Amino acid sequence: MSRMGGIFGNILKGFRTGGESGRLPEERREAEERFVICIGSQWAGTTFLYEILQKCSEIDMHPLVELHYFDTLYGFRERSMLEDFVTVRYAMEYESFRREGGYRDAEHRRILESLKLLKEAPSLEELQYRSIFASDGERSPLVGEISPEYMLMDRESIEAMASVVGRESLVLLLARDPVERFLVAASSIFPGDSRDSFEKFVMGLFESHRAWVSQQDSFNDYEGAYEKFSELFPNTVLLSYEELLSPERGYESLERALGLSIAAGSYRVLAQRERESLRKFDISAELRYILRRRYEKSRSFLSERFSGIYGQEMPSLPPAREDEIERIEKAAIFA
Repeated sequence: MSRMGGIFGNILKGFRTGGESGRLPEERREAEERFVICIGSQWAGTTFLYEILQKCSEIDMHPLVELHYFDTLYGFRERSMLEDFVTVRYAMEYESFRREGGYRDAEHRRILESLKLLKEAPSLEELQYRSIFASDGERSPLVGEISPEYMLMDRESIEAMASVVGRESLVLLLARDPVERFLVAASSIFPGDSRDSFEKFVMGLFESHRAWVSQQDSFNDYEGAYEKFSELFPNTVLLSYEELLSPERGYESLERALGLSIAAGSYRVLAQRERESLRKFDISAELRYILRRRYEKSRSFLSERFSGIYGQEMPSLPPAREDEIERIEKAAIFA
């Protein structure tokens, strides 16, 4: 499947010529191992990207989606969140193991072993990141994981991360139209089901949930994340969720980013399924204006890098009284 081009293609080529068995000695495997770290935003399509890499490429994606190792280790995520997840998921997977009298398959074994490592480690500081990827079986030297919140880490933490995974690792930063991403995020915490109540709920967020809105601003700061990561990881690639939805354009952009071939048929199936699952938001011109104004800088950054995807003109402010205009502008630009 591999084109055998670029840094990752060459690694696969060396892996396949690793002796009569086609397997590399453990010390050489670790030396040639390369990480693919996928970051992005909540609700930006990272699960979709994970499925593509897992099912359509030769990258060995960790079966636990969203490891949250580094963001938890460096204090950008509450440790209790990872601890609670590991406790609940381990109990569930172990019950499956007990009920079925063994592992369902090799993936189930890796999941349970990884959870056991995380559960029994005295602390994350004492748990080696590479040990989470250990496997007794033959696998690709290209290993990957996806944790959206890594994009929120500061330069010092990213530098520490680079010292663990190596600066030659590939970082894939997945971006999505910040307006649409904000709306999906808001809908995930919206308790109602009507358009009018959803609009009122979203407008209320700007006043009563400023911390949450500020977090969404951070998740939509693709330019800032790209600058931080590309400084420390030369192989940082910005991907567009909207572009990945295209059966041809997305497929080609991902192949270029990886330097590897992607299984075209499987990719098209996943892209079609993702397109069918998209939610369309029928919102007022006022709310659309507020969000477009708020994320104008982020959309301009994406528009410069992805021609024809994010270049729509700014919608006009709907007719309103002067006091209403002041309220709208305040909601659109407050920091």
